[in-house]
Amino acid sequence: MAIKEYLFPIRMDEKDYSKLMAKTASLGMTEGKLLSSFIGDFTDGIYSNGSDERNLIDSWIKRRFFPFQRKESFLKFLSQNQYDIEFITKSFDSREECSEDEYPLSEFIETFGCYQLSIGKTLNGDEIEKEISKCRSWLSRYKTTENTGRFINDEDYCNL
Repeated sequence: MAIKEYLFPIRMDEKDYSKLMAKTASLGMTEGKLLSSFIGDFTDGIYSNGSDERNLIDSWIKRRFFPFQRKESFLKFLSQNQYDIEFITKSFDSREECSEDEYPLSEFIETFGCYQLSIGKTLNGDEIEKEISKCRSWLSRYKTTENTGRFINDEDYCNL
């Protein structure tokens, strides 16, 4: 199975960089392999190291980022509930072409209704458009990153 290699900028100061280099050297691995392993556990991906590691990362994420970043958004709602963000966004965009009882639009209406229930308020047209705009921006960034990834073979990954 071939996987893609993605490049993400990571900001750190020189001391953190030196410590990262020393730690990965002491483990006998590259920085990319260490971060790929972490990401595998974080996403429960194909390179996950097991449920204990996933549970530890989930605990760390909850302590580190919540409740400080609990701002609700439709994008967050879709992602947490494993909706197809592109389908839902396209369903909203097709509203002028569909009647309310047609599948794509009705799927959007039902999903957005669930979101509004979850946040405890009804959004107006401008607020809905802002939420959809966030989804479009995320999709654009996702597709750009997805399409710029470089395919590498498992053998290459294992030899990092």
